[in-house]
Amino acid sequence: MISQAKASLIGINYDELNVREETVETANYSCAYTKKIDLEIKIDERRIKIPVFISKQEVGCLLGRRGFFDAFDILFQERLHRVTLMTP
Repeated sequence: MISQAKASLIGINYDELNVREETVETANYSCAYTKKIDLEIKIDERRIKIPVFISKQEVGCLLGRRGFFDAFDILFQERLHRVTLMTP
């Protein structure tokens, strides 16, 4: 999930999205008005499509499991302040 302000930084205009607006509950139990799109991202040479909710309200960016986490094995090394993405 990203805010419409952050979406505009990558050229996405919330008001011009031709999808239905829906309400979603965020991690802190507040509600956000959102529009859902599929966005293709490129990491190294790999391209994956991930679902992205764009919120009308200002929200912290939230990375979900669907799409992104399905495409990689992820190693979190807290002590080293490192996250490693590995292709399965």
